Amino acid sequence: MVYRLNSETLGEKISSLGGLIYQVLKRLAETTTGYDLLHRVFHEQYEVVKGQAILRPKEDITARSVQNHNDPDADYRKKGDQKVKGYSVNITETCDDTDEQKDKPNLIVNVQVKPASAADNGYLKDAVTNIQEKVSTDIIEKVYADGAYQSPGNREFADMNSIELITSGLQGRQSKYDLEMKEGELVVTHIETGEIIPAYKTGDKWRIATTGKSKYRYFTNEQIATAELRHELAAIPGQEQMKRNNVEATIFQYCFHTRNNKTRYRGLLRHKLFTFARCLWINHVRLGNYLITISQRAHENGLITDFRYIKTSIREKLFIVFDFLLPCFSKIGNEKSTNYFFKLKIATI
Repeated sequence: MVYRLNSETLGEKISSLGGLIYQVLKRLAETTTGYDLLHRVFHEQYEVVKGQAILRPKEDITARSVQNHNDPDADYRKKGDQKVKGYSVNITETCDDTDEQKDKPNLIVNVQVKPASAADNGYLKDAVTNIQEKVSTDIIEKVYADGAYQSPGNREFADMNSIELITSGLQGRQSKYDLEMKEGELVVTHIETGEIIPAYKTGDKWRIATTGKSKYRYFTNEQIATAELRHELAAIPGQEQMKRNNVEATIFQYCFHTRNNKTRYRGLLRHKLFTFARCLWINHVRLGNYLITISQRAHENGLITDFRYIKTSIREKLFIVFDFLLPCFSKIGNEKSTNYFFKLKIATI
C-alpha cells in the first residue's frame, strides 16, 4: 500500500526522528564515517531545547541546507514557480558587433559553477574580472545581461571600469506611478490614466495625495533613481537589448544532452568538470565550423586549402590543461588526511 501522511502525522514522525538522530549523535565518535553529514542535517533541521530535539520553523531553514544525502553540496532555490535542487551554471561569451568581427564565432570566455542558491547578480563582477586578468587583454566596452544581473554594486563596478551595462529590464514589479526629476522638481505620472499628480518635498522624501487608505504616498530617492534607470533601459534600442538572446543558444547547447533538465553527476567538483568539458567542446565546434567556412571561401577564390591546416589552427586557437591529484593522501602521525586538488587552465592564442 502507498499512502500519504497528513501534516499532523508527518510532523510527529519528523519530530521523533530528530530525537533519534540526537541520541545517535551523542553516542557516535566524531571520527565515525558519516558523522559530519548527520551532524549537519540535525543542526540545520532541529535545535536542542532543554535536552530535547525540537524541529525548527520552516522560515529558519536556509536554502543551503542538505537536499540529498548523496549530494551534500547541492542547494535549493525557488525562482517564481520554478524549484531547483542542485547547482547554477553561469556562462559568459564574446559578443563582437563590429564589421571586422561580425563573421567570427562567439566564444565562451568564462564559466562559473556554484550551488543553486547563488544570486545571479553575484556572477557578473567575478566574470568580468576573470576575463580581464586571465583571458583577454581587450577592453570590455559593453556587458549584455538580463534584469537579474542588475544591482547597485554591479552598476558601480561597471561605472568604475568604464563598462556600459545593458540589461533587458529590472527585477521587481513596475510601479503604477512614473517618476521623473525635471529642474529639481519631481513629476509623478499615473501610468494607467496619464494624470500628472503634484508632488511636494517633505524632508528627504517626496509625497503625493492619494484617495486610498492612506492620505499620502511617499517616494524615496532610491525609488526615484530606480525609475530613472528604467527610463534609461527603455531608451536602449531593441536590437541592443536582444543581443543577450545569443547566449540562450549556448545554454541550449550546454543542456542538450541532459534528461529532464538533470545532469548525470553529483557533487560540485563533478559538475565543474562536466561544465568545463562541455563548454570547451562548444568552443571547439564553433572554431571548427568557422575555419571550415573560411577555407571554403578561400577555395572559391581559387586558393588551395589543406584540411590539416584547419585541425592545426584549432589546436593553436584553443587548448586545455588539466592537472589532477585526486586524492592526495598525507600521513601525519597515526592519522591520514585526504586533500583534493584540481586545476584547470583554458587559454586562447
